[in-house]
Amino acid sequence: MPADSFTPRPFRQRYSVSEPGRSYRNESLDGDFTAALPVDDIGVVIDYPEFWQHVQAEEPIR
Repeated sequence: MPADSFTPRPFRQRYSVSEPGRSYRNESLDGDFTAALPVDDIGVVIDYPEFWQHVQAEEPIR
């Protein structure tokens, strides 16, 4: 979403398996952005480079 207009617009992207059960690749179809996305044992992304990273809680949430 462009910051100057706050109008949502689609971003064409492709996700593909890099290493089955270990990582995916995200790539922009309209630009030069790519990211390798590692996943945990159940397939949840644990690191999105330059944006966020999963942090393990010290204690379980109750």
